[in-house]
Amino acid sequence: MPWVTVLQLQNNEIGDTGAIAMAASLPPSLVELDLGHNHIGDAGTQALAAQFPASLKTLVLAGNRLGDDGAFAIAGNISMLVHRLVPPPLDPGMPPALDKLDLRDNAAMTDAGRDAIRNVWSVRDGVLYLS
Repeated sequence: MPWVTVLQLQNNEIGDTGAIAMAASLPPSLVELDLGHNHIGDAGTQALAAQFPASLKTLVLAGNRLGDDGAFAIAGNISMLVHRLVPPPLDPGMPPALDKLDLRDNAAMTDAGRDAIRNVWSVRDGVLYLS
């Protein structure tokens, strides 16, 4: 699947088990991943975050069940993607960096998880949806 750039799989009840299985086979060419409203919790989010491809620009995990552990995993693993947009010196051959993150409506996430995401995101002007 090296040619796949967009996966929009919202509202499919994927859950943690599906997210864990999917994480192992995310295509390296993936630019957009929308897994909104799929009952994905911390375990699934942690598995996905560990496998984010360097090409990822848009990540939507809105309306899931992710809590602070999932938020911390995202914050830790997207840090390298977000920091690619910090001003020079940049390698012009670098793949695009994450510039849209949607984590709205994850009721299990507390201020600690949201703060971890905000701290990573604060170095840039990308679109962040967080509630």
